[in-house]
Amino acid sequence: MLSQPGVYDHLSRIGARLRQGLVEAGTRHGFAVQTPGEDAVFGVRFTSRRPLRTWMDLTTADKDLGYRWALELLRRGLLVNPNEKFYISIAHTDADIDRTLSAADEAFAALRASG
Repeated sequence: MLSQPGVYDHLSRIGARLRQGLVEAGTRHGFAVQTPGEDAVFGVRFTSRRPLRTWMDLTTADKDLGYRWALELLRRGLLVNPNEKFYISIAHTDADIDRTLSAADEAFAALRASG
């Protein structure tokens, strides 16, 4: 499967779209969100520390907020490993990314509303 033309372009495109959309949604709701990593494998971190280059930089992330966000995602049918990486698959489609970004936006809004 991985040797088929366009597979890696697809992974990069949908991963970049998801990463950018998560940052935009978090920012829109007032959160300092970053998505360090590569387009197909990345984390979601709640920190304003820039740039994130070392393990020590990552310790500035708000893990409690990461857990609460993951719970809000779960309430919306999206299972993620809190404060860990997202892994994009060749099976993921643009519709999957749309659903994920919608759930993420709702989760950020719920966090903002809860204070």
